[in-house]
Amino acid sequence: MKSRWGRLFAMAMMATLLATLMPAAPAQVQDRICFNEVPDCIEGRFAEFW
Repeated sequence: MKSRWGRLFAMAMMATLLATLMPAAPAQVQDRICFNEVPDCIEGRFAEFW
């Protein structure tokens, strides 16, 4: 029983370590177009179209 808890603890620690070492997801580039003439911006699919 003791070795079972030891293995479980070791697996939890390895999972935590691996999750910590994995690189974060890259930030998505915001395709946002803002206009000086008006206080509006367009983004997303609408900005891609224009």
